[in-house]
Amino acid sequence: TIENNQTKTSFNISSDENFVGFGDVSRENYFHRGKKITCWIQNVKSYICVPFFMSTKGYGLLLNTTYKSIFDLDSHELNNLSIRENNNVFDAYLFVGDNFKEILKRYTTVTGRPAMPPIWSLGLWHICNNISNAKDAVDDAYKYREHNIPCDVIGLEPGWMETTYDFSTKKKWDSVRFPLMLEPFKFRKRT
Repeated sequence: TIENNQTKTSFNISSDENFVGFGDVSRENYFHRGKKITCWIQNVKSYICVPFFMSTKGYGLLLNTTYKSIFDLDSHELNNLSIRENNNVFDAYLFVGDNFKEILKRYTTVTGRPAMPPIWSLGLWHICNNISNAKDAVDDAYKYREHNIPCDVIGLEPGWMETTYDFSTKKKWDSVRFPLMLEPFKFRKRT
């Protein structure tokens, strides 16, 4: 059904059926029966939402959307799975297989399979505090070197921006905490 530019689709599910998937939407459980899952990026709560799930009954479903979508997995209506999406079109792929491995293989045939990540991405990552400044970030790097601890990535939280959590495409460095970033960066040889 469609109402207020929102599509609602419902399915009957078995009483012994359970569901896995959806990406990083819950840090509390792997199986989602009885839960309401919102596929929408929310800071700290869900960073990498994927509108795809697999059922213990041998199927998987990918909702082909970038819109906010809500999956109700038997939390509201007994033995019912419903999907709400902020779009007026229901576009989904259904994958069938004997096990999760087969379903996942069919899913990645459509979505693509990842390449092996570069070796540095598997190493130690250090993310600076949200209120860190340029000096703090460089000091952290020196401490790793001083103690002979290999560190492959030193990253910054969104506090590096002039406007924290700036959702625009025109981001600017915080001129007080990162003054050197306002000038063109020049590599200098250390002596």
